[in-house]
Amino acid sequence: MHKKLVNRFMKIFMFLIPPVIITFIPLGTKFVRNISLYDYPLFFLILSLVVIVFSCIIAFISHQTIYVRKFKIIDNSLKELEKYKEE
Repeated sequence: MHKKLVNRFMKIFMFLIPPVIITFIPLGTKFVRNISLYDYPLFFLILSLVVIVFSCIIAFISHQTIYVRKFKIIDNSLKELEKYKEE
């Protein structure tokens, strides 16, 4: 059940990455540098696509390293408990 919940959360997170990035990149550059990225649409498009791709890759890798590793440890512990229970 916990695995399904984590996978569902990851799907929602991957779906939310593009809209959040497309929203926050122009806001961040406007507040930090006072530059409107909407004046440079090609640069904004390229920057957004690159950041979205890297964000999805980082999210997937972190999901694999954190949650999948924990699930493997839990599965191994359960197998050892079953062996101990049989003895």
